[in-house]
Amino acid sequence: LLGADSKRVADAQAASFMIGYFAGLPCFAFAPTAFEASLLLEQYDPTSLLVWLAAPLAAEARQHADFRAADPRQCLTFLDLTHLDQDALDWAAAEANNIISQHAILHSKLSDYLRSQAATAGDCVVLIEDTNLIASVASSSQQSSSSFVTTTTDDDDDIILVVPSSASDDDDDDEMVDKVNS
Repeated sequence: LLGADSKRVADAQAASFMIGYFAGLPCFAFAPTAFEASLLLEQYDPTSLLVWLAAPLAAEARQHADFRAADPRQCLTFLDLTHLDQDALDWAAAEANNIISQHAILHSKLSDYLRSQAATAGDCVVLIEDTNLIASVASSSQQSSSSFVTTTTDDDDDIILVVPSSASDDDDDDEMVDKVNS
């Protein structure tokens, strides 16, 4: 992440890592290449791989008019290898942008981890899994008629898990609030 704009590079790398992880790829490089994606073609749908390759472009395009951290040539090379067209790339970039938007807080935290230059790939996986665990608990509890769980954030974008206390508690209005520090 050494360079003139470490935030820009970290945002692009965080998007690649996050989307590669969500796609279930066996490797989710911080800066994916067409070569890496081509090695996965027998196991994964080309459009999923194209979304992964488009992730750094989508992340950078969200805040900048040009590409310095992301390399558009990787997507173009992959289009040539797979005989996909520009429409596929446009769709993949939009899909990557949607994923980043849906997981904006996680993306920001991953970017911050990478900018710290102390985070490892393992640290990033733990952050993603902890965030997914919170979302999973919230989702399964919301489906239950006996409890209600929500996730929200505070002013520092820390993830807050709010779980109402059970009816057997002395004070039914009490809530248990766990702050997940990352």
